[in-house]
Amino acid sequence: MRDSFRFLTLALGLMLISHPAFAAGTAADFSLPSIAMNLGNGGGSPAELANVLKIVLLLTVLTLAPAIIVMMTSFTRVVIVLSFLRQSL
Repeated sequence: MRDSFRFLTLALGLMLISHPAFAAGTAADFSLPSIAMNLGNGGGSPAELANVLKIVLLLTVLTLAPAIIVMMTSFTRVVIVLSFLRQSL
């Protein structure tokens, strides 16, 4: 009973301390940077398009690389465990 009272007191204290009124700034002070995306009128050169496609391809590879590495790691672990199992039998 006493432990639950301590927990409730601690939880209530943390909620009071983290209340938005105690925050360092107000919501009016916070603003997101703007992002402008222009598809253009088709007047760009092929070299610019090639550079954009290279960047998109690079970002795609960088996005998928961790997933591929994780999949390879789990496959390696399964192979090692199965080899241990084969040795034990």
